[in-house]
Amino acid sequence: MRKGLLGLLFCFFSIIAFSQSIPSYWMNIYGLDKLYLKRNENVKQMIVNVTGFYSSGSNYEEKWIFNFQDSGKIIGQKFMDGQLVSNFEYEFDTLGNIIQEINNSKLPLRGWNTLIIQKEFHDGHLILEKHLDGEKKLSDFVRFDYDASGKPIKLSLNNSLGQLMSYETAEYNMETLTYDYKVFNSKGELISHQKNYCDPDTSANRKNDYHDYIIVKWPGTNPDTKILHHFEYEYDSFGNWTKRKWLIAEGKKNTKRSITTRKIIYSNTNPTQ
Repeated sequence: MRKGLLGLLFCFFSIIAFSQSIPSYWMNIYGLDKLYLKRNENVKQMIVNVTGFYSSGSNYEEKWIFNFQDSGKIIGQKFMDGQLVSNFEYEFDTLGNIIQEINNSKLPLRGWNTLIIQKEFHDGHLILEKHLDGEKKLSDFVRFDYDASGKPIKLSLNNSLGQLMSYETAEYNMETLTYDYKVFNSKGELISHQKNYCDPDTSANRKNDYHDYIIVKWPGTNPDTKILHHFEYEYDSFGNWTKRKWLIAEGKKNTKRSITTRKIIYSNTNPTQ
């Protein structure tokens, strides 16, 4: 039974590996993973190196290369521990949302595989995500539903014919600052259930004069633990950060989460502010 459950979970999460899930919504709510963000239109390229630290004490290395084609497109590459793992293209709308991704990624046991992701937004929320193969043939799509306050409450994965394959839900209890996260198969049978935190309190958050976060209270963390995330930056003369140190503070203990450096190449020496 356990083996079967793990198989179902693997299939579900591997299918929507490029999708926003309800837990990832809360994890990425502050957009700190958007390493390509800039304050100038005249940025030509960014070479980003990330050293991430596991709680075990080991670390990993990522390298991202972002080539800015114009205000609405980025072409780039991603490396993990020195190995090329992805070639990608991002297309943006006028609000800065990624509306199309083309990922040519190296997958274990499968080699290189192309996935096209098309996204639709409404009132700042992702409402539809289509997955297409390298020949632009629809593979599946995900619909996203939100409550009146904008919190995600349901994600439904459908095949190319519109048939439901699986779905996940969130039932919120804002008194305890938690939600019940459940994953179901196409028959509505529960295959996973866990309780997660969702603390929307932002009163502890702080930004510096560049409007970058320097203190964040993470919404997915148990509020009773009093854990805060701290960020230290270095900037170039044009106001773009070139180094970010991410620390997790619990009491008097600070733990390194990542150190990120960005080499920023401008198309001229006087980028628009």
